[in-house]
Amino acid sequence: MSGAAVSNSVDFRVADVLRQVAELPGEFEIKAEHRLRADLDIDSLKLIDVMVRLEQDMQIDLGDGFETGVETVAQLGAYISKQALQQ
Repeated sequence: MSGAAVSNSVDFRVADVLRQVAELPGEFEIKAEHRLRADLDIDSLKLIDVMVRLEQDMQIDLGDGFETGVETVAQLGAYISKQALQQ
């Protein structure tokens, strides 16, 4: 799978899961620069829920270090893309 295909797929899946976990309306536009905690109210427990859902949906292992340095939607997407390409 090409990097662009992974990125597009990840972006859609991340946005969808973030909407579900944060209980945001479907029309809410999730942007790359949104901060998970401050803008989307994704606390540490909700972030774990996000990661578990993405692991199940994408059938990948995201590891234990995902919380470190992941503050924005863009950083979350980049982390997931990197992990997906390594598997």
